[in-house]
Amino acid sequence: MTKTGLLRREVKKAMGKKYIIKQEIYRAYPIDYKWYKILMQWCFRGGYTHGNARHMGKKISGFRSRDITSSYPYAMLCYDGYPNSPLKKEPVKYFSERIKTHCCIFCATFTNLQCTTDHAIESKSKCVDISGAVIDNGRVRRASSITVWLTEIDYFCYTRFYKWDTMDISHLFTSVKGKLPKYLRLPLAKAYEKK
Repeated sequence: MTKTGLLRREVKKAMGKKYIIKQEIYRAYPIDYKWYKILMQWCFRGGYTHGNARHMGKKISGFRSRDITSSYPYAMLCYDGYPNSPLKKEPVKYFSERIKTHCCIFCATFTNLQCTTDHAIESKSKCVDISGAVIDNGRVRRASSITVWLTEIDYFCYTRFYKWDTMDISHLFTSVKGKLPKYLRLPLAKAYEKK
């Protein structure tokens, strides 16, 4: 009942051809096409799948795992950290203030970036610029300099898996945080109820 494909169809049905909803969606895009292309190219990321170099080619036993059923729909219904206003370009001096309270997209250059765990989370393909790097199966383990576009969620992941000497922000876009709109949440809630 809560499979992604089924829910996607239900959400499309709920939206229908309502002009006001489409207008709301378009309003959230950056006005400038140049920025739209930059943000879509560098900020869009898929799920985290990666083979750790330390364990590649080995058979590992004695561990347990489990899948969280309907995790995405649950997060979509309950989480209140989704962008709820059009992206606004702001001066970078507000970064440390906004990162705590807003959805953020920003460009950062890190010097002497190093992994603090066995997990390297940044894909080399998502680096705008990189030098002096050690790459682990496509992921950045360390770099003397790296420039990347990040969201606030990516940044908090960086603080868990990397350390660095300096971080310079060159662009900052923010949006007000909130829940997803009702036209998205209602079909999800109905599917959960049926399930």
